[in-house]
Amino acid sequence: MADSVNTPNIGNDGQNAAVVRENGGLPAWKSLYQTAILEMDTSMIIGRIAEAERAIVERALALRKEPASEHAKELGALAYSANFLAELRLLETTRSAGKPCLDEAQT
Repeated sequence: MADSVNTPNIGNDGQNAAVVRENGGLPAWKSLYQTAILEMDTSMIIGRIAEAERAIVERALALRKEPASEHAKELGALAYSANFLAELRLLETTRSAGKPCLDEAQT
């Protein structure tokens, strides 16, 4: 798996968003994950998180059909990424509801 920062062009062309690659670049789920965690526009972040979560689930389901030993590293990355997105969603939901974040509540 190549680790270049090549963002795939994913549209509504029927391709599986979880495995689309462009020019040997990142898997689509990883590119969408990076886009979500780096999103600075607060009006778009929840949508980016949802898009990345869908791609992660699609990829995890696709890997279930193959021997786990061949994809252990990627399965670990999928789990970590899904957990991180869940935490990011919680933080963003809390922030957008006007509730203090953990750091603000402790000061």
